[in-house]
Amino acid sequence: DSGGQGAQTGGAPAHAPRHAAPLTRLTVHPLPRSEEEQQLVSAILSVFVSLFVLIPFSFVPASFVVQPVRERETGAHEQQLQSGAAPLTLWLAHWTHDVVTYALVEAATLVVFVGMGRSEFTGSAASLAATAILFGAFGLASCGLVSLLSRAFSSHSGAQLGVVTIFFATGFGLVVLDFVLDAVDATRATNANLASWLYPIFPAYSLGHGMFRLSVRSVLATLSDAAARAGAGGVLPGADDSSAFAWNTLGRPIAFLLAEAVVFALLTLVAEMHPGMAADPLAVMRAVARRARGARAGLDKSGAAPDLDAGAASAVQDEEDEDVSEEAMRVDMLMAGAEADVLNFDDRAPSLRARPSAETGVGRSAGLRAAEDGRATGPGGQRELDNVAAAHRGHVPRPRGPPASGRGSALHESRLRRLPVVLHRLRKVYPGRDGAPSKTAVHGLSLAVHPGEIFGFLGVNGAGKTTTFKMIAGEVAPTAGDGFVAGWSVSSQQRAARAHVGVCPQHDALIGRLTAVEHLRLIGALRGLSAAEAEAGAQRLVAHVGLSRHANRQAAFYSGGNKRKLALAIALVGTPALICLDEPSSGMDAAAKRSMWDAIRAHVCATGASLLLTSHSMEEVGALCDRVGIMVAGRLKCLGTPHHLKARFGDGYTVSVRAADEASAARVVDLVQMWGHGGEGPGGDAFLGACSVQEVRGTHVALRLPPSEEGPRLSALFGALEHAKAAGEVEAYSVTQANLERVFLRMAGSVSGPGGDDADDDTDSAPQ
Repeated sequence: DSGGQGAQTGGAPAHAPRHAAPLTRLTVHPLPRSEEEQQLVSAILSVFVSLFVLIPFSFVPASFVVQPVRERETGAHEQQLQSGAAPLTLWLAHWTHDVVTYALVEAATLVVFVGMGRSEFTGSAASLAATAILFGAFGLASCGLVSLLSRAFSSHSGAQLGVVTIFFATGFGLVVLDFVLDAVDATRATNANLASWLYPIFPAYSLGHGMFRLSVRSVLATLSDAAARAGAGGVLPGADDSSAFAWNTLGRPIAFLLAEAVVFALLTLVAEMHPGMAADPLAVMRAVARRARGARAGLDKSGAAPDLDAGAASAVQDEEDEDVSEEAMRVDMLMAGAEADVLNFDDRAPSLRARPSAETGVGRSAGLRAAEDGRATGPGGQRELDNVAAAHRGHVPRPRGPPASGRGSALHESRLRRLPVVLHRLRKVYPGRDGAPSKTAVHGLSLAVHPGEIFGFLGVNGAGKTTTFKMIAGEVAPTAGDGFVAGWSVSSQQRAARAHVGVCPQHDALIGRLTAVEHLRLIGALRGLSAAEAEAGAQRLVAHVGLSRHANRQAAFYSGGNKRKLALAIALVGTPALICLDEPSSGMDAAAKRSMWDAIRAHVCATGASLLLTSHSMEEVGALCDRVGIMVAGRLKCLGTPHHLKARFGDGYTVSVRAADEASAARVVDLVQMWGHGGEGPGGDAFLGACSVQEVRGTHVALRLPPSEEGPRLSALFGALEHAKAAGEVEAYSVTQANLERVFLRMAGSVSGPGGDDADDDTDSAPQ
């Protein structure tokens, strides 16, 4: 009490004299902790470390799910498969990237443990090895699980959030639940059974439980040593000097993790190779639901509506346009064994346009260049068809292994190999969702396209165009019928057929971090080109589509038009026999569109490849297509050249006449009215009697000549107009045919209700 009374009261008296002695401060420290107390605190901290380390390791696997889901979201995954990549190769590429990335994260984690002095994890060589193996096994298991879970998501952001939630709930949540249930007598036995066989199937729980067992093992060993030094003797319950790899310590978690790594990897591979098999959990649930609904709705086991009976099929056949029926008959005869030459497929071949310069022959083989040099007998001759097919087969490698035996292989070797694509009664039915009826997207489509032909599909939203493309490209399987690409079946020989198809999808299937040249190198390598051929072809294609200025810029920073150019270039890599372009010029300005059309025409002329085009731009279809088919509700309503469709289904002809003066204009009107009353007029043809006056404005007269079942005899019309011009009544005139857009609108309005496609499967844009 050196401070006196003031010190005892904790302060100086209110009226202390000035001569009082200075106060003495007293500081009180707690007694030092005993070794047992320090071990208790360390045990508590160790438990928290083992728990909270699960939080960051819930985010690490979530980072692995982003890229595969994004590739599926953008279509880049399907683009690589279509270009020749094997599912196993794609999965191994993602898996290798994830494992290497995880190894770096694991190494950094162990360095942090060593730096922070966590002896329970890294205090000895045995503990460090045990911790490293535990984390490594978790990485292998989580990479496999993430690959499997990625198939359940359609959005990469949703996938990342979902994987974080799954790993946090099955890791941190289950470890805490295990700890709580084990502390309650009533639930201890049940929890022991769950912790032995149920909880460990989740990789995050095995990691957390292993970390917790390492912490408890270290704490009990330290307490036992302290008790022995204090003379208490014995070993604390649960403490032993066995290896960290003992079954009750890390043996069980590591064994489960390694087994899960193998099982998850196998399930992912089977799901990639066979998306509809039981390895895909979502496919299983969808199949069960379809069969349950099908049993109630009278559908077949696949959930698809049963095929039409004979009466219904004949009724549909009667409703078909004669051109469509004739095309279907040709395909049926071809499939029955008739030769293409006998069926006059080659007679309908378009004349190849003017040969472009050699610079436009992008990625062509020597055989195709020889064909361009004039060593073929003619644009429609059999020799040229054989040369083109042979050159293509020499340029695009066949899939490894013998082709599947059966009908498709025999047809490929005999007849269908000369036709780039043959569709035979192709049908696709999408099962209904949530009890809704199934939807038929494509109804028995039959079509044959020959080398050098550009065929255009027109149709409103949901008409079945994109679904047809997906079946040709092997993205979806037909419900019935079949398609053949260069003789290979899209149903039974999908990989071989894909090697002969180049696809420009409706939405840009690009990898944002790759440049245009890198995209083309990648696709070239997947199509079997050597490094030198892929590099040379990439440079030529970049120049061919007009991307030279942006060749080394990442695709994520491209404008919409440049992305479409790159998508077109990808479809042309390797000179496939068939090119499918799904609205290639959507979102492009007029100048860029015409540049793309020139590039497309040049490539078709240079290579003799066939091209299927979908578009809502009538100008594009008219500028590119040799034949056009208009699809309505999954059916081909009409078929033919643009001129044939306009002449047959259009509103006839519009005649614009400029008379010499208003009096002459009145006499022109009188002349037309005389034709309408049965007079044959100066031209001498009763066909003109259907002509009518649409508008008279000053010296300008607009006439309309409707279509005739016998066909328009334009010579009579021109003769009458020339006679009036010679008489001085008419100064000038023009005759124009109804445009393709009017034909399209007429055919699209011939049925009521929306098309047959499911919105999720055919997302065509609205007509422009």
